[in-house]
Amino acid sequence: MAPRKTTAGDKIPKAKKASTVKKSEDKVIKRPARGYHKFRNGLLNVAPKGDEKELTKQNRTSPLLRLPPEIRNIIWKLVLGGKVYRTWLCGQIGSSPTHTTNAMALLRTCRQVYAEAAIVPLTLTMFSTDYPSNIDDIIMASRKLDFKNQKASTKGTKAFTDTEVVKRRYKKVRFHEDGLLNVERKTGKYFKIARENQQDSLLLRLPPELRCLVFEYVLGGNTYEIRYHQKSEAVKHTTISKHALALLSVCRQIFAETALLPFGLNTFSVFHPLVFNIWIKGFHLAFAEVVTSVRINILAYRFPLSLWYKKFYDIPRAQYIPLDSSDIQLSSVLTSLKVIQIAFIVKATSMEDTNVMEKLNKSGEEIRGFYELANSGIKVNLTRKLSSIVPLRFGNTSCRVRFY
Repeated sequence: MAPRKTTAGDKIPKAKKASTVKKSEDKVIKRPARGYHKFRNGLLNVAPKGDEKELTKQNRTSPLLRLPPEIRNIIWKLVLGGKVYRTWLCGQIGSSPTHTTNAMALLRTCRQVYAEAAIVPLTLTMFSTDYPSNIDDIIMASRKLDFKNQKASTKGTKAFTDTEVVKRRYKKVRFHEDGLLNVERKTGKYFKIARENQQDSLLLRLPPELRCLVFEYVLGGNTYEIRYHQKSEAVKHTTISKHALALLSVCRQIFAETALLPFGLNTFSVFHPLVFNIWIKGFHLAFAEVVTSVRINILAYRFPLSLWYKKFYDIPRAQYIPLDSSDIQLSSVLTSLKVIQIAFIVKATSMEDTNVMEKLNKSGEEIRGFYELANSGIKVNLTRKLSSIVPLRFGNTSCRVRFY
C-alpha cells in the first residue's frame, strides 16, 4: 500500500509533554547552578552540579578521602570535637565565636568533607552558659539537628559520598567493644609480618616479665598536666616529650601489650576535678577504668601581714573552698583509682609568721576532708609546697621571682 500524504484536515498527534511533577527526592539534590542554597535545618546543599562533578571526582583521589571511613571519622572527631564553647548575651542571644580563627576550616576543604563532618562540631562539643534559662535560645542559635533533619540534609550528598566508601583501598579498621584498636590478624600478610617480628625482634623475644618491666620504665612514672585553655575554650593535655607515646606505634604486638599503660602507670595533674572529668570523658571506658592516680593542685595565697590583718581580719584563704561535693567528685568511671594527691601550694611574700602558716595548713587538712567525703573508698594524700614570691627592683622596673 502506497504511503498517503497528510492533508490539511488531518491532525498530527502532539508529543506528550514531560511531566512537571517533581519527585520529593529531586527537591533535596536540586540547587541553583550558581550560588548556594541551604536546607531548612541550616546545612548547605553541597550536591555537585555541572563542572563541579569532575572536581569532586578528582578530590576523591586525595590521600585523606582515600582513607577508610572509620579513620576519617576519627580524624573529624579529633579536629572538630572535644571542645567547650562559651555562650553569652551580647545584644542578642547566640553562640560566641571561637578564639581560634581557623577552628572550622576543615569544613571548607571540599564537599565530601563538609557532608561527613558538618554535624561533628555540634554533637561532639560542649556548650557552656552562665544562664541556664537561655538554653533553649542557645540551641536555636547553634542549629542543632535532630535525627530526621540529619537524614534529610545528607540525602543530597549521598550520591557522591557513598561511591568511594564502598570501594576501599585499605582493609577495614576493627575495634574491640571496649574501644581499643583490634590489631589481631589470623591470616593474610599482616599475620605473616607479626610472626616475623616475634622471631626477629630482640625486644619481642624477651620473656613477658622483662618486656613488662621495659614498657613500664618507658611509659610509666610520669605526671601529665591537663590544662583548661581559656583562649580555645578546650581541655587539653600537655606532655614534655613530643614522642612520649611513640612506642605504641612500633608494631601490633607492642600496641596490644602497652595500649593501656600510659593511663595506668602515670599521674594526671589538674587544678580542678571538673577539668579532669571533661578530659577523661573524651576517651573510651577501657582507658578511664585503668587510671590509678590523680593529683589536684590547690593554690593558697598570703599577702603582706599589714594588708592581711587590715583587709582580711587575719583569715588565710585558699584559692577555693569546696562547698558542693559534686564539684570535687571525680568521675565514677575511674574504677581503678587508688589515690588522689592533694598538692596544697602556699604562695606568700613572706613566711615569718608561723600563726598564719598554721592556719593555712589547717585549711589544707579541711580540703582533704572534703575530698575524702566526696570520693569515698579512695585514699587522699596531702602534700604541702611553699612558694615564696620575692619582689625585686631594677631601677624603675620591678618584677617578682618565685621560689619553690
